[in-house]
Amino acid sequence: MLAKKLEEILLPVLNSENLELVEIKVGGTERRPVIKVFIDKMGGVAIKDCENVSRQFSTLLDVEGFEIDGEEIKDYVLEVSSPGLDRPLKSEKDFLKALGKNVTVTAKNVDGKTKTFSGKIISASENSFAIEKRGCKELEEVPYSSLVKAVFEVRF
Repeated sequence: MLAKKLEEILLPVLNSENLELVEIKVGGTERRPVIKVFIDKMGGVAIKDCENVSRQFSTLLDVEGFEIDGEEIKDYVLEVSSPGLDRPLKSEKDFLKALGKNVTVTAKNVDGKTKTFSGKIISASENSFAIEKRGCKELEEVPYSSLVKAVFEVRF
C-alpha cells in the first residue's frame, strides 16, 4: 500500500527523465523507513540518473508527505539505484526485453509447490512467457500468476 503511494509520487519524475521504475521496496522501521527505488533505462542507468531522481523524489516526499499507520513520516532513508545483474523480471515488458536471454525461474506448480529451472526466454504474452529449459530443450509455458521469481542468469 505504501509502495503504491510512493510509486504514484515518483512516476511523474521518472517519466520526465525517460526512466523506468523497476521496483520500490520499503523496509526499516515505522519511525525511520528505508525506501529503496530501483530504476532503469535503455543503455543502463548512470550515477547522475540516480542522483537526479533521488533529489527530485526527496523534494516531492518532503512537500507531499506520506504516512505509515496514520502518522506522517518526516525522517526516512532514500536509496535510488539501478537494479543490477539480479534484476527481477515481473511483467510482460520485462520478458519481452529478455527474449533470447538465459534466466532462472522459480514458479508454483498446480499443487502449490515451487520448482526452479533455467533456460532461454522464447516468447512472452500478456498472461505468460515460454522458456526453453536447459538440458532438455523442452518448452515450458509459465503464467505470470504462478511466477515466484525470475532473474537473469549470470555466467562467468
